[in-house]
Amino acid sequence: MRSPKSSWTVGFLCALIPAWPLHAQGADAHLTDEVSKIRAEVAYSNLALRGYTWTEHTEVLVKGKLQSASDANGTGAADITGATFGTNTANSTSTVVVDPKKVVGGFLGYVGTIATGPSLVSVVAAAKKKIV
Repeated sequence: MRSPKSSWTVGFLCALIPAWPLHAQGADAHLTDEVSKIRAEVAYSNLALRGYTWTEHTEVLVKGKLQSASDANGTGAADITGATFGTNTANSTSTVVVDPKKVVGGFLGYVGTIATGPSLVSVVAAAKKKIV
């Protein structure tokens, strides 16, 4: 049970607290109005952004040519006439047939030029020995 003195203290302190809400002193009405406008604009902008769609398109262009060389390091490399690849775009395949007699040094190499974009290039050479 509380003592009469502590009950009196609690009652006195409760009487000092006002029953109406307290407002910031000196709040500028113009500033409050501007903050409300900014909040409304941010909300509108967030809704507008949900209506947009972004599409990313990457263009990849690669062109190349075949060369003959005298060793695997490309020593004496020279272009093989007619063994060029036109500009290829992503997910495309080109084929060039080369007469083995045109591969003078005995080694075949590919030189590719990437015009745009990141690129992964694969070159496969296949040959079949013909016995006459």
